[in-house]
Amino acid sequence: MNETTSIEAYLNGREGAERDIAAGRVALELFVSPWGGGDRGAAILKERFGIESKVVVADLFFAGEREHAEGYNEIMREEIERRFGLGVIEQADAEAEATSKWPTIPQEPAWNILLKAAALPFLFVVCALAWLLFDLPGDLRKRIQEERTLRQSKRKNSRSYCKSD
Repeated sequence: MNETTSIEAYLNGREGAERDIAAGRVALELFVSPWGGGDRGAAILKERFGIESKVVVADLFFAGEREHAEGYNEIMREEIERRFGLGVIEQADAEAEATSKWPTIPQEPAWNILLKAAALPFLFVVCALAWLLFDLPGDLRKRIQEERTLRQSKRKNSRSYCKSD
């Protein structure tokens, strides 16, 4: 997407919000994932203040949709806070999060993921060294013993062949 499309979509979003406000409607454009989470406080905002939610996209978005929503929500946020008070959207989100029946999945710290990723090659090296130190000597001893036995039997066979002449 080029920059002109982004700016145009953003300006169109702002104009759309101004038209909705002039018509007496307040709404927010939401990006909601298929597994939820993007519309946490939407039900509270609708129930208490009559603020509509426009789900813009579920999983994938097209050129300009995000910019349109940013422009739209920028104007609407100002109007919502003018009508209902500062921080009303964040309060609704926080309340929805606190009363949610779905547990939040804690995000694993990045250092923990990196540690696990770095540990895999290390564990591979440790296993290879353990094999070299413990299993390989036993295998080598076994091969050496088999070769000695084979040589001894060849010598016996060659001596017995020589004696019979």
